[in-house]
Amino acid sequence: MQISGSIPGTYSKTFSEILSIESNSAVAVHIKELSTVIYKEQKFLLKELGLFFGAIIKPLPSGTLCFSFQQSGSNDFRETGISMSYCKLLGKADLAVTFNYNKTAATGYKPVHTVSATIAGILHLTEQFHSGFQIQHINSIFSRTQDMRTPAAAYKFGFGYDVSKLVHFSLECTRQQARSMNINAGVAYQIHKKCRLWIGLSPVIPSPFIGVQLYYEGWSLGVKTIYHPQLGISPSMWVSFRQKKKTE
Repeated sequence: MQISGSIPGTYSKTFSEILSIESNSAVAVHIKELSTVIYKEQKFLLKELGLFFGAIIKPLPSGTLCFSFQQSGSNDFRETGISMSYCKLLGKADLAVTFNYNKTAATGYKPVHTVSATIAGILHLTEQFHSGFQIQHINSIFSRTQDMRTPAAAYKFGFGYDVSKLVHFSLECTRQQARSMNINAGVAYQIHKKCRLWIGLSPVIPSPFIGVQLYYEGWSLGVKTIYHPQLGISPSMWVSFRQKKKTE
């Protein structure tokens, strides 16, 4: 299970957020401080579709390490994932390789354990225009058999344009094997240096979302909700923190 809606700012140096690593792990390259984020979402207000995501980012002299944890579902059916990413800046390109461990547990059945790899990248074409991709479970592309122990590969492509220092536009397309493509468009607006507004839409099944994020010192608090015309709303909330660099 993934976060609902796109994360405006994923394909940008100016508007990127710590939470953007869930959409594209290469974002971590430009996070220069020890950082963490915790995200909670309740899809369609159903207890069975709760989602928790957390991550820690640690910059290194040679690159950036990112550790993340994700859990969704309920006691009857639960999915748990642990990931480790290594991100590297190569000229105008940001690249990341992620190794994932996933566990699926359902009442009455033996747990299913899987290991997979993800590759992601962001290309900074100009100071304002950026593009990127992410291929999840890339090892399943070369698998001769497809079952529940081999998660289907998921392809993601997007671009972002910084209209100005206050406005950013993004478009992201996601497709999983044997499933239709999902498209998310979003706009980020810097209302104030301590307040950012997010507005977006998934046009396949028109599902708009709106969110606001507040900043104070190294802390950030965000709330967002996405509306599905048949299933209702999916509210979410997250908190992030960036450790300030010590000044001599």
